[in-house]
Amino acid sequence: MAIKGKKSKSRPKAPARAPRRDVVELPTPFLQRRFVQLILVFALGLLVFWIGVWFTNGLRAEANKKKADKAAAVKTTQAAKQRLAVQSWKGTVDAAIGSVGTAPTTTGNPTVFADLSTVTASLATGTVPSGAAATIQKAQTNLKAAETALNAVDIPLKIVQGKGFDVATTNSLIGSKSQMLAGLDLYNQSAALALQAVAASGTARKTLAADATQLQSSAASAFNDGWRQLQEALGSVGIFPAPPSGVPGPAGGIGGLPGG
Repeated sequence: MAIKGKKSKSRPKAPARAPRRDVVELPTPFLQRRFVQLILVFALGLLVFWIGVWFTNGLRAEANKKKADKAAAVKTTQAAKQRLAVQSWKGTVDAAIGSVGTAPTTTGNPTVFADLSTVTASLATGTVPSGAAATIQKAQTNLKAAETALNAVDIPLKIVQGKGFDVATTNSLIGSKSQMLAGLDLYNQSAALALQAVAASGTARKTLAADATQLQSSAASAFNDGWRQLQEALGSVGIFPAPPSGVPGPAGGIGGLPGG
C-alpha cells in the first residue's frame, strides 16, 4: 500500500537517439580490384617472359657469332695451308718438266721430249739423224730425273694429309702425279724402241719408229691429263694460270693469283 502524502520521484527521460545510419562501403581502389591485379600479373609475366626470350636470344646470337668467327678463322688458316701445299706440288712438277721440256707460262699443255719426237719422226721415214742415239739417251737420262723428282713427293702424306682438301681436289692431286708418271713410263718405252730403230735398218727401223711414235702419242695424252688435273687442283684453291697476253684474267687476279 502506498503511503499518502509522498510522491514518487520519476527519472528524467533520456533524449531520443538519432536514427542509426546504414554502413556505406567505400569502393575498392582501382589497383586493388581483383581483375586489375590479374591483368597486371599477366602483363608482368609476359614482360618477364619476353625479357627472358630477348636475353636468351642475345646470348645465342653472341655464341653463334663467336662460333662463326672461329669457323671463319679456321677456314682461312686451312685455305692458306691448302694453297701452300698445292703450290709446293706445282713447284715440284715445274722442276720435273724443266728437265724434259718447258711448262706453259699461261694456259695449255707442257712441251716435253721435243728432240725425242723429232728423232723418232725421222727414224719412221727410215732416216737416222746425226747424233740420234745420243739424243735418245739424253732423253732417257732426263726422264729418270723427272720421274725421281715426282716420286719423291708422297701426295697423300705430304700434300693432302691434315689440309682439309675435299674429295675432288684430293683426287686431282693424286691423279696428277699418277698420270704424269704414266706418261713418263710410256715415253721411256718409246725411247727404248727408238734406240732399237737406230740400230735396225729398212722396214724394221720404220716399224720400230712407228711404234715409238704411237707410244709418244699415248704418253703425251697421259702426261697432259696429269697436268690438267694439277690445274684443277690449283683452281680449287684459287690459283689460276696467267692469261695469254691481252686476255683479262679473273677479277683482281695478278700473275696467276686469284682475284681478291
